[in-house]
Amino acid sequence: MSDAATVTQEPGCGGRRRSRRLPSDARGRLKKHALKLLGFIVFAVLILKLLPGLEQAWSALQGVSFWWIVGAMSSETVSEFGSVISWTAIVPHLPRTEASL
Repeated sequence: MSDAATVTQEPGCGGRRRSRRLPSDARGRLKKHALKLLGFIVFAVLILKLLPGLEQAWSALQGVSFWWIVGAMSSETVSEFGSVISWTAIVPHLPRTEASL
């Protein structure tokens, strides 16, 4: 067996194998996620700095009450739910097959 993972037979799992990853594997995945997060943050900062309209929008929103933002997000969420409900009534339901899963 390799050092990267140990394979054990779990009782009651129908003969399937489950691998347990070592801390070195978790460390590698954590680094990957941290780099991805850093990339997103850099991208967001660059977008905010390069587009002057977004900077003006941000400065205009700084004086807005928290409850106004909550109300706007709530109304947007209700609107999206309405769109989903109406489209599920319009579009016919197709049977799900194992190939589409």
